[in-house]
Amino acid sequence: RQIRHLQGITDRIVNIPAEASEFEFPIDFPSRVEVGRTSRVQVMIVGEITDFDGTKHKISYTSNARDDQLISVAAAGLVSVETLADSYTVEPNNMFIIPVTIRREPAVREQSMKVELIHPGQAKDIIAEPVELGPGQSTVALKIRTSKSPGPFTAPFIIRATTTNIPRHVAEKEIELVGPSR
Repeated sequence: RQIRHLQGITDRIVNIPAEASEFEFPIDFPSRVEVGRTSRVQVMIVGEITDFDGTKHKISYTSNARDDQLISVAAAGLVSVETLADSYTVEPNNMFIIPVTIRREPAVREQSMKVELIHPGQAKDIIAEPVELGPGQSTVALKIRTSKSPGPFTAPFIIRATTTNIPRHVAEKEIELVGPSR
């Protein structure tokens, strides 16, 4: 549970065997997490114990105490997505190209990556096929095609770059697509 400065950190339910004395609790940081900000994640444990007489009891534990939190400071990732602009005008029945630069640290530079446009749920009539960024490459052309009524443009689009092999690395950049001025 996030206490303040909600940054989109997510977790999942982990089932812990009764005989376990330790467990791993994975958390996921979004690529847009603020670099340099301290993040604290509270863990809540819910379980069932069997009493000496065989009675089962539900139990739970959580704490705001510092020693009972997962504390981290996000550093810059190994991959970043850059575009020449943050906003692009979209015309109906048109095609335009967004040049995308992917900056990669040496540990990731020799991996192929998929670069794609992620649509907000309500946006229609905008098509962009994913493109592959080969090992050692740093730029791709993301072709965007539109039909007769693209939009609505009420939320940002995301350009996402993902490694195609393990280990998985992801970087994202929000862009704004806007209709022509009237």
